[in-house]
Amino acid sequence: KHMKILWRKHNLAITNVGHGATEAALQALKRNELFVVYSDVCLRPTRGAWFRLGSAAINVDMGPAKLAFMSNAPILRLSNHRQPDSRFVVSISPEMERTDSPENLTQLWLDELHRELLCWPEQWWLLTLIPLKIPSSVPLSAARETQ
Repeated sequence: KHMKILWRKHNLAITNVGHGATEAALQALKRNELFVVYSDVCLRPTRGAWFRLGSAAINVDMGPAKLAFMSNAPILRLSNHRQPDSRFVVSISPEMERTDSPENLTQLWLDELHRELLCWPEQWWLLTLIPLKIPSSVPLSAARETQ
């Protein structure tokens, strides 16, 4: 709800996965516009895959990584955290490295997220509400499984 208010305030177009997101992304990139993707926990585990997040695992939709491969657009990573004085620090990374598959790219993004979690764990407490364990019946994605 908060994000939708922010998008409307700044007159940004939004879409959700399954509601024309792929076509909207490709059209935006053709117009040389920015297209922002927010990865999230997959609420329907059958649509996602299990990936490592530190020493735990999380079920994530690989749609953003698949879109990155489909469009071949530069990938920038945006992260933010709140300073003790309540100011926010927003960082945009240079273009991220390319990997050989959407699975490996998703794992790379989760590795970056894990580093962020270790730097500011108090700002990620909501993540503790998500079961970060893997059901015994579901194998981890083949991406970096042996590491």
